[in-house]
Amino acid sequence: MVTASPYHPLGEAVGVPKWRLCLSRGLSSLYRIILTHKFSTYTSCFRVYRKSQMKDFKLKNQNFLGVVEMFATLDAQ
Repeated sequence: MVTASPYHPLGEAVGVPKWRLCLSRGLSSLYRIILTHKFSTYTSCFRVYRKSQMKDFKLKNQNFLGVVEMFATLDAQ
């Protein structure tokens, strides 16, 4: 999986409310502690997934938790 991140050392977040940045950074910090693979952000709106990894993937959660489920499942594989 590849993500685009405004938190990359060469990136920046423009026009994003401070409360949203705080929430995003907080969640990313928690994910970084729990998950094996380290990303600059886990709350990116842009992700690219390898088709072979997602072909038979079945989500149990269809809401925001589905994103966490995908990250954790792919991370474990």
